[in-house]
Amino acid sequence: ARLEARVVLSSTWTGGGTNGNWSTGANWSGGVPGNGSSIIFPAGVSQLNSVDDLPASTTIDSIEIEGSGYSLSGSNLVIVTQGITTTYTSGTSTDSIPTQLGAAVSVAAGGELDFNGTLTGALTVGGGGTLGLGGSTSNAYSGATVINGSTTVTLNKTGGAIAVPGDLTIGDGTNAATVRETAPAQIASTSNVTINDKSTLELNNQNNSIGTLTLTGGTVT
Repeated sequence: ARLEARVVLSSTWTGGGTNGNWSTGANWSGGVPGNGSSIIFPAGVSQLNSVDDLPASTTIDSIEIEGSGYSLSGSNLVIVTQGITTTYTSGTSTDSIPTQLGAAVSVAAGGELDFNGTLTGALTVGGGGTLGLGGSTSNAYSGATVINGSTTVTLNKTGGAIAVPGDLTIGDGTNAATVRETAPAQIASTSNVTINDKSTLELNNQNNSIGTLTLTGGTVT
């Protein structure tokens, strides 16, 4: 038998460079992130516009956003194997990077994270905060969307883009989760939707055809 330690290198954003690019060494403490790195965006920095210009399909271990006001952008796909976490309890940060998720997203209560890029992989959300699924391109993951805890997910894709491409489960049966549509047809017409006890799908007078609807103590308003 052999025991192997998993070593993860951490890169913390300082924004000290002359631009906001991820490839600029002066923007990081711990060096420019690469495959296997863990990325931290702390509170209290002045450069909040952060641009992923790393090679396409760079594989990041995890991303933690500790302050609101960040705008993460870039056109190259980033793969995040251990998920994305926010810890701020007020305000909003935005992530427009095309992202393949390999683990859950956790948004701290009181805070909001808006995903405006294309998501692939799978999407499980918890933490008790608000996650926005916006932008003008459809999400492309094939697995289910699962909302846990007292978490709110807002669906606001534009131009006919689909926010939830597969099946949707709202709530874990214990906490009150909410999915809120602010534009029509955010959930794919083939999606099977399950709403568990205490949880809600808020249509807000939007039209949305789906596959099947299962109410296990949940509600549609």
